Amino acid sequence: TGKKAIKPNDKNTIKLIVLGAAGSGKSTFAKQMKILYSGGFPPEEVLNYRRILYANIITGFKELIMNLDTLDINYDESSADSINFFSKQATFSEDGIITPNIKDHALVLWADLGIAEAWERRDETATSLTCFDYLIENIEVFCGDDYEPDEETILRLRQRTTGIRDTLFQVGNYFWKLTDVGGQRSERAKWERFDLENVHMVLFFTAINEWDTPSEEDPNKTNLEISLEVWEQVVNEQDLLRIPFVLFLNKRDLFWKKIRKTRMRTTFPKYKGKKDAQEGAKFLSELFLDRVSARDRNSIHMHITCALDTDALQKIFATVRSEVLAASLEAGNLL
Repeated sequence: TGKKAIKPNDKNTIKLIVLGAAGSGKSTFAKQMKILYSGGFPPEEVLNYRRILYANIITGFKELIMNLDTLDINYDESSADSINFFSKQATFSEDGIITPNIKDHALVLWADLGIAEAWERRDETATSLTCFDYLIENIEVFCGDDYEPDEETILRLRQRTTGIRDTLFQVGNYFWKLTDVGGQRSERAKWERFDLENVHMVLFFTAINEWDTPSEEDPNKTNLEISLEVWEQVVNEQDLLRIPFVLFLNKRDLFWKKIRKTRMRTTFPKYKGKKDAQEGAKFLSELFLDRVSARDRNSIHMHITCALDTDALQKIFATVRSEVLAASLEAGNLL
């Protein structure tokens, strides 16, 4: 007789909540878990990601065009048609098809020196343009009626998480229920109503490359400042003190690139390190740990990550699993 399939129940299901401000990489992490442990994305999700790919490309150019104005950058007259095209283009498409016309206009703008400067200076404005260069460099591949986004592309798509999204997958004898909660201010208001019963661990994500990027929520603050405020609130929350926290200092790849060319000391006069990724990440990690007051700061597990790196994330998640299991067995709330 074959083995009886295990079904999820309260005793064999480990609940993880994923928190963090908008754009920190929480949803990318959830997508990686699907790729690693749930066999990837079903066809209806892939179709939806095609719509999101379409929206990311149109929205990206709309943002860059607005930034020409905000940053007072000139563009070449030969790009006027393409600027007009994207300014009027709707961001939603039912079929999500990247037509040859969209592709041609995209390539004209991507070659424009003004747009190139707006892209280079994107961190001076509140931006959602993280992997836009990847999308445009691959737009020839995306063009056509029958294109289906592959996993590498899906991981790089940006979508706002609204409401609460659960990802359930099985590793070994346990089911893992990953609950991704939206990070915008309006979504964070819902965190308080979240059922914390049987939650085994909180995974908190922050984008360390955004130490000087103005926040969409509050232009007088950077994304990192918003992230620190949210972190301070949740890590010291009375109802969460019994739950272990893991801090993911995410977007390591973008941080590495940025610290080589941007002075961190301009934003943080107390930073005495060089333009060095290790030193910079250590400094930022201390900023987060300094906000921990209601629990032992040494109890915080910390990982410097790039949520796009599937292999590295698999290793980190193996560490997280052993941390969760050790804490849960100690508390006696797992079989």
